[in-house]
Amino acid sequence: MINGRHIDCTAEEHHAREEYSNSMMTYLPHDPELFWGKYIADPKPAWAKRPFKTTRDMELGTAFHGMLLENEVFPIVPRDILSSDGSMTTKAAKQFKADFPNYLKQDENDDLTYAVERCKKDPEIMAFLDTKGKVEHTLVAEDESTGLPTRGRLDRLCWFADGLWVFDVKFSGGTCKRWVEKQMAEMGYYRAGPFYADLAEATYGIPVVGVAFLFVRNKPPFDAALWKMSHEDIDLGRRHNAIALADLASRLESWNWFGTTYGKLNPAELPRWKREEVGGEHAPYHEFVEFETE
Repeated sequence: MINGRHIDCTAEEHHAREEYSNSMMTYLPHDPELFWGKYIADPKPAWAKRPFKTTRDMELGTAFHGMLLENEVFPIVPRDILSSDGSMTTKAAKQFKADFPNYLKQDENDDLTYAVERCKKDPEIMAFLDTKGKVEHTLVAEDESTGLPTRGRLDRLCWFADGLWVFDVKFSGGTCKRWVEKQMAEMGYYRAGPFYADLAEATYGIPVVGVAFLFVRNKPPFDAALWKMSHEDIDLGRRHNAIALADLASRLESWNWFGTTYGKLNPAELPRWKREEVGGEHAPYHEFVEFETE
């Protein structure tokens, strides 16, 4: 990427910008029709106009980011205005929620505070929190190969003696190696890391020497673990990002937003492992021997 620069804006302003973000690019090249409906179509189809619904877990994740990275303090719901089961269903609680949409219940605040303290007990995590850096940092740049404008909002960009590090926080269901690697693959984090790194290098002209993910469990015991992306995975993510951007550039030129199966009679075959279950010479329908016939 080239011609990078920092944009001072809120999260809402960031998401309203016209550049292409990493989360948008995860739809390409596999789901061009979904990309078109969400970001290109004018007017948008009805399904793309429906407001995005956040879950409470997502809202708590946002609050955790604020508490950990920016020392944010959130309004606490008074216990005496909650319903008997602790829900926000009373008239007073609904009014409190309308006045303070970023509210926390006392037990939620206690849990998030505990999770933050857990992170701060780890000296390696604290090294990333204490070093010079930028938080909730919006960067924009031009993709050199396609000329497309791109953007990203980094949780934290850290300055170390050997160069820059991208530091990304995930408040989710686990912290073990198997969970982290599964999330990196399925949620596309392996693409987000190099996407942010390229934006940072284009903006500051300083090499990004690493991408670190802080995974914090969003349920007890709220343990935390720091994980570093391998150089091989960064290279793979960077290649997949290049494919997505090239695909987008091609579709913007051709205005073809159909997937590869459109207009074809597509062949479908059983997976290889299913065929190998049978293997060799067998009597007809031998795989159904558990269903006895007379």
